[in-house]
Amino acid sequence: MLEQLAVLITSENGLYFIVGALLLLALINWIRFRWRINPCIKDMESAVNSFREIKPDEGEEELDHEEFFAFYLNPKP
Repeated sequence: MLEQLAVLITSENGLYFIVGALLLLALINWIRFRWRINPCIKDMESAVNSFREIKPDEGEEELDHEEFFAFYLNPKP
């Protein structure tokens, strides 16, 4: 089996095999990433929507939600 894999990789179709395998792994990684990050994105959207519903007290200036969530939107290294 190892010998057949070596022949496949070194044949003229070997490059297509390697590129196809890398693309398949990248697609699987992207799907898993979206599955893991999607709840975080939904939580952030609900947090922004909740923030928009809050009205400032009398005498306070209205705070922009982008300024309020600046740490989460643009974290400093």
